[in-house]
Amino acid sequence: MCPDTGTSVRIAVASAGLIGKRHVKVVGRRGTVVISVIVNPDPAAQELADENGCKWYCSITELLAADAPDGAIIATPNQMHVENGLECVRLGVPILVEKPISGDVRSASRLVDEAGWSDVPVLVGHHRRHNPPVHAARRQIENSAIGDIVAVHVSCWFYKPDDYFKVDWRTRPIP
Repeated sequence: MCPDTGTSVRIAVASAGLIGKRHVKVVGRRGTVVISVIVNPDPAAQELADENGCKWYCSITELLAADAPDGAIIATPNQMHVENGLECVRLGVPILVEKPISGDVRSASRLVDEAGWSDVPVLVGHHRRHNPPVHAARRQIENSAIGDIVAVHVSCWFYKPDDYFKVDWRTRPIP
């Protein structure tokens, strides 16, 4: 709940793609948090907004000009993370940015620095740490079940459907 109003925390989700839809589904299960807006330039995203009883905007700029949410999840194409994040931070909207935060250190630092100067929380969506196999590994380590750790190398693959990779923006280089 919003501490000052007693109402639900209103979250905007910037993306109606695979990851954005997952955020909508998971956040929508929380009683004190509601998805208030879907942001995506594709008019088909309005259907997702309608299904979830929320508003739809084409861009972060349009959303922030109309009604800033209590927080935003930035799951847009990677090359838009910093630009969208900066727009939110400049209006004091806390964000969760999907990984990677940026394609380069300089622009990532710009977002982190502006958020720090503005005292606006920014999180990066390193969600894999919450997967059951990761929790199981952590328990093994904490319980000393595998002895003293002197080095670690981990590779992990998770399934994504084929259509996840058949999106034009994924084939363009990150500026």
